[in-house]
Amino acid sequence: MTHIWPDSVVGFDSRFWNGVLPAGVPYKFYIAKCSEGTWVSPDFANQYRAAQQGGLARSAWSYHRYASDAVASARAYHNAMLAAGGYGELPPVLDAEDMRAPVIAAMFDHIWVQLQEMEQLSGREVLVYTANWWWNRWCKPFSLPTEPMYTRKLWEADPEPDTTEPSYWDKSDLVLIQTRLDFNPGGFNAVIDEDVAKREWFESLVGPLPDTVTITIAKSTADDLRRALA
Repeated sequence: MTHIWPDSVVGFDSRFWNGVLPAGVPYKFYIAKCSEGTWVSPDFANQYRAAQQGGLARSAWSYHRYASDAVASARAYHNAMLAAGGYGELPPVLDAEDMRAPVIAAMFDHIWVQLQEMEQLSGREVLVYTANWWWNRWCKPFSLPTEPMYTRKLWEADPEPDTTEPSYWDKSDLVLIQTRLDFNPGGFNAVIDEDVAKREWFESLVGPLPDTVTITIAKSTADDLRRALA
């Protein structure tokens, strides 16, 4: 897909990454899976610390589970973040896509309770990760455009041209887009998902990035340069 920003920052998310960052990858940030309901991933702390050592901006998501207590889920996430060294440069993330959950009005309220608790504990505004196909079935019918949920920034899964922004969010709320799923660009121990961040938003959190210049040269010239630098 063609994302909506001409100047984006590229990063990745993965549940399975072993913390070894291949040389030469273009990624500037990493988002880990921290928790699911009250369960905390045993791989999280290693992944999170490895990302910091690799010079990546970081965040982590809590996968919302309706079957888990919303407040307890937020606290499990918070405690795991502190145990791994504290919150990262990017905001906390609440992942809303629970396929096991019933389609009922209480679902929207349950997500909102966990989000509020996460914000209270972290002192930061939470970023919502979801997709049109999920949110518009489980949550939109039970919410209004004026809900404070829709003032939160959005990390969109399954973006255009597949689907439009979920529910009452629009493009002005987008700061992250998941652009490529379950692939290995080379050198990783497992598949990853690739994401792009809105540069203005990203730099407001981590500071200005150096400008880069891309130059296209002939393969023979590139080979000569490699030999000269070897």
